[in-house]
This record gives sequence, C-alpha cells and structure tokens, in this order.
Amino acid sequence: MPELSKVEKEEKNRSKGFQLLHISILRDYLQLEFLDLAPAMEEFGGLDLERLVDDFVLLCYLIGNDFLPHLPALDILDGALNDLLDIYKRLLPKWGDYLTLLGEVDLARLGDVFPEIGRVIEDNLIAEMETVSKET
Repeated sequence: MPELSKVEKEEKNRSKGFQLLHISILRDYLQLEFLDLAPAMEEFGGLDLERLVDDFVLLCYLIGNDFLPHLPALDILDGALNDLLDIYKRLLPKWGDYLTLLGEVDLARLGDVFPEIGRVIEDNLIAEMETVSKET
C-alpha cells in the first residue's frame, strides 16, 4: 500500500465521525487530572474546579475548532491538548492563580504560556529531525 500524503493522513484522521461526551464526566476527569496540584495550590486557597474548567476552555480555544483555526503548531491530532495541559500544570502553581477570572483573561499569565509552547514546538521539531535523519 502506498504511503499517504500529509493531506490524506489528516483527512483520514479527521473523518472518524463524532464522539459523544458527557460534560459531567469531563469535569470529573479534569478534576482528577489536577489532583496532584492540590497541595501546591493550598496556600492560594486550593483548587477551584470552576476556574479550572474556565481555563481549560480557554486553552482549547488555542487548539481551534470548526470555526476558529488552530495556531499552526497546535494541532489536536499531534497531541496539542496534552502539551497545553502539561504547560498549564507547570505554570499554575507558579502563578498561584488561574488564567481567567469571571470571563476575563489575565493576559500576563497567558503570555507566560506562549514561550512554553515555543519550547514544546522546538523539542518536537528536534525529535522529528532526528527521526528523519535516522531514516536517511
């Protein structure tokens, strides 16, 4: 079977249909994902699930959707959501607060996210270059 082009691979991955998701289950999983940060956030009033959900929604906007394009290096098919959550989990205890408050985005904190995204992109490019150089 001939190897698929990048466009063909993307089309194949994107045409897998819809998935049903119960929001309450997503909230539960989000809370579980951040439980390990609870001790670090205690001095700042503890973890607030509602604010975590708000920040999660904001991070998802960076990945894009059917109406908003994603940032070029943040494709959900390439693990961008996992990368963003890892970055957020590293930064949240340093900030001591969340990215959003009552629908307003803290632009300084959001600005801290972008250099971290750049580091992840750089690491991914280096890994890809190493893979390509091993194949040749």
